[in-house]
Amino acid sequence: MIQNRLLTACALFALLGIPRPLAAELRTLEVVGVAPGAESQPVHSEAPRDAALKAALREAVFRVAAELAPLWGLHPEGSPFRTALGEDPLRYVPRYRILEDRGERPRLLLDDPAVSTEYVLIVEAAVDVDPIRAALERAGGRRPETSTANLVQVQLQDLTTYADYRAFKSLLVRDLGLTDVQSVEWEPGRVVLAVKCSWSAPQLLEALVRAAGPNDQVIPLGVDRDHLLLRFTRTSSTAPGDAPSASQND
Repeated sequence: MIQNRLLTACALFALLGIPRPLAAELRTLEVVGVAPGAESQPVHSEAPRDAALKAALREAVFRVAAELAPLWGLHPEGSPFRTALGEDPLRYVPRYRILEDRGERPRLLLDDPAVSTEYVLIVEAAVDVDPIRAALERAGGRRPETSTANLVQVQLQDLTTYADYRAFKSLLVRDLGLTDVQSVEWEPGRVVLAVKCSWSAPQLLEALVRAAGPNDQVIPLGVDRDHLLLRFTRTSSTAPGDAPSASQND
């Protein structure tokens, strides 16, 4: 039904000569949603699976907001973030898919000792950035200057596998939404990237640390306004492989 309406709208735009709306800026994240199991839910409350899904979407929205916060002069802890974002995460998440439904199981991730079981979902959520920015402004943030993008030089030091380089570039492009990332220098164990973004190098470092997954290690070795030197490894992708060399392509 939604797809049919979308196709109808596109045909109407073409027929009337009206420009189509610009595509939304989306960031895709994989998140875990956890909610108390049925035994621990109050009577007449939402189903544990629905509660776990809502928890996952809220986590995705909060993570994107937290990554953008430094640009708006805000800190996620100590600013009215959650109030500004509201209770309904679906206003920021135009699409999502459940990657894994682990169902109800004994409590492991929740801290509440009164909860005996929990419902767990793994969800991939596409978060719309524009309404997040509006929420940050409502939270008292100052709209960042957008006149000129910075060019930050990122040097990866002590690379041992090409997989780690690919994982780091995916962190920049997929998780942070930075599409203009070019490798400008290669040598064994070392890669230099030119990253075009609206952040300074310290802000980019903070965003990388926040976006890094549980198997990622982002270790800063040096930073000034436009240069970032760091060491990066992803333990889940450090199986033996060929190390990056100047002859390999992106």
